[in-house]
Amino acid sequence: GGGVSPPAPPCRARSAKHERSLVAWTEIVTGGGDGQSVGSALLGALPREAVGRMCGARLSPDASVLSHATPLPCSELSSRALGQATLHMQFTNAETRVAILETMGWWHPAAYVTQVDPASADAKPVSCESLGKGGIHAGVLGTVAAAAVSSSSANFTLLCLLPGGRTGHTLALAGSRAEGCPCCWRVDELSREALRAGASAPDLKTLGRAEQWGGCKLWRTNA
Repeated sequence: GGGVSPPAPPCRARSAKHERSLVAWTEIVTGGGDGQSVGSALLGALPREAVGRMCGARLSPDASVLSHATPLPCSELSSRALGQATLHMQFTNAETRVAILETMGWWHPAAYVTQVDPASADAKPVSCESLGKGGIHAGVLGTVAAAAVSSSSANFTLLCLLPGGRTGHTLALAGSRAEGCPCCWRVDELSREALRAGASAPDLKTLGRAEQWGGCKLWRTNA
């Protein structure tokens, strides 16, 4: 004889602020709200290329750092840009986690628009492409809020800019790319071109700080 599968338990409503802010999230439900078991929980082992750790650090690069190369095209910044289809944030500072999610477009815009400090209202708006090599703002003086981003399956680091104006920065990234397309450079490419161009010591130091996160080999809670 046949049987009827029990109904799937309803998903828990997003209650915490960070849950409402995340663009995507997953949850495993093992029982009903009344404490009664409504199904079997399954545990699966996923290959490393499917899911892994994500990491990084907040940075404040001068715009001159970005002028040595062009930003990556949107076609190279898909969900698998860091070598994995799904990424879980490595334990690190809470503000760093949010910054990384913002740079990658995985944090709802409404979640951070209200966090932009009024003191940054005078920041000069710049587009992603204008800061890169050959852009109209290439080499412009000023700093921009950014984050170094990598994963445990990537042998490189991305340097990605945070959208909007940020406290303490004179440049503000204005939306100019396709929706959901982050503004990122490969740090190894920036470093190679910066060395070739005889970049300043501070610029090379910034790139060195970003590059050390490649492969998520560092574990720091205060990054």
